[in-house]
Amino acid sequence: NQCVESAVRDAADLGYLVTVVEDACAANEQSIHEGSLVNMSSFARVKSTSEIVGELEREKVPSLSEENFVKLSSTRNTGEIECSTGNQNSIIKESDLINGVLFGLKLAGVKYLRHIMCDNSSQIRGKALKISTSNVQGFKRGVGIVEAVMGLPLCGDVLCEESTTDLNHMLTLVPDLSSLTPVPYSTTNVNVYGYLCKKGGRISDFCPRGFLKRMITAASDLNLGVAMGVEIEFQLMNGGSYLDDTTWASISALDNLDSFLNELDSTLEKQGVEVLQIHAESAPGQFEVVLGHSKDLMKIADNILTTRQTIRALATKNNFQVEFTPKPSTHAAGNGQHVHVSCEKKQNSFMAGVLAHLPSLCAVVAASCSSYDRLKPGCWAGSFLVWAEENKEAPIRLCENGMHFECKTVDNTCNPYLAIGCLIAAGVSGVKQNQILPPKADVIEASYEAAPNLKVLPQSLSMALDELKKDTVLEQALGRGLFHSFLAVKRRRVLDFESDRGGERALLNKRL
Repeated sequence: NQCVESAVRDAADLGYLVTVVEDACAANEQSIHEGSLVNMSSFARVKSTSEIVGELEREKVPSLSEENFVKLSSTRNTGEIECSTGNQNSIIKESDLINGVLFGLKLAGVKYLRHIMCDNSSQIRGKALKISTSNVQGFKRGVGIVEAVMGLPLCGDVLCEESTTDLNHMLTLVPDLSSLTPVPYSTTNVNVYGYLCKKGGRISDFCPRGFLKRMITAASDLNLGVAMGVEIEFQLMNGGSYLDDTTWASISALDNLDSFLNELDSTLEKQGVEVLQIHAESAPGQFEVVLGHSKDLMKIADNILTTRQTIRALATKNNFQVEFTPKPSTHAAGNGQHVHVSCEKKQNSFMAGVLAHLPSLCAVVAASCSSYDRLKPGCWAGSFLVWAEENKEAPIRLCENGMHFECKTVDNTCNPYLAIGCLIAAGVSGVKQNQILPPKADVIEASYEAAPNLKVLPQSLSMALDELKKDTVLEQALGRGLFHSFLAVKRRRVLDFESDRGGERALLNKRL
């Protein structure tokens, strides 16, 4: 009732499925033993030795060469996977590992493995594969996804003109085993993020996650030590009215939504998402969740999708509505998804590259028509092509005595794999060219008229797309298929919603 129960509680808090073998542990007294089992039954399985032996006999449990592994470091064409276990590496058969995963998921009561991706319109899409009917080959194959998904607009499933995707060409969404994520608010499901692959297993040119993987490699090849963190802003409503009208960093807002925010924090923790801070923002019903800074840039992108899904699911559970859109009101601050970047080497050149490509980056990181209502003077998101120290009006803000910089133009309408990948591509370009930062802006004016000599950022999605179309660095990084399909989807967005912000906002609130 002490060591065992404490260990079980700790493991359950960390998101592990824990099984307590009731007749293989004991307390000083039978009554205390029974009471402890009752306590643990609320967060662990309590089974007898015979029940566990029966489960093991019914299922063929794979014999792994190492009992406990921490992280998959690479997948090989040989069908073997390298696993790190403390200070040692070991090789196990990929099929054994997958069998072990499937067995563990079944044991946990999980019914569906949800394969997840994010398309060019920033919609999170996926399919749920039933685990009870799955096997190693089915798991490795993933689920079928038509290539044309990367050419579909926000407004509906009709292929965009000029998209280079093919309605008759099937891809497979192949799971990345290291991205398995529990879904605490839906215990019969587990999420896994994956790569869009061609027949034969090669990652498709249309895959956003594959693009980010390439860019991570490009930065790693230069030993830059790039790390990122993210701040996600959102607003909560009930029946169309915002849940509070407090101001920035209001303690009352935290008190009013304490139950929801605590549930959000604990749910994200169980999903492996590190939350550093939560605070009220300045708009009505607005909060900001600050995620941890990490060199694992793929996990950062995965975590953005996990956080968006979790916020929406918990809001629905509490009969709230959530708003991620960039600028719901002209009279209040908008919702950003600020990205903080640090480099162990050549940070100034990396930052100079991002600044130089920022006009074209806007099309990727501020990916809706509504985004440009936020990129205005006085909106704390950036409107001029400048950088500054600790000035929230700068789109690129150097923070904490130069320890990292913040890109404030990014918002929730972006595809995080494309956004982070393009930020890396621009930064790597700056490093390779040894770019030098221009002089910093000491004062950033509150209107365009007051600063006639400063270059402004694109003032519409259409203008940003024009800049992107001319950017050979980003075109080469994205690759022809992804570059042109993205342009086609966003040109359609302009056609549909440039004059209908309300219509775009309504769809974003349903589909983002």
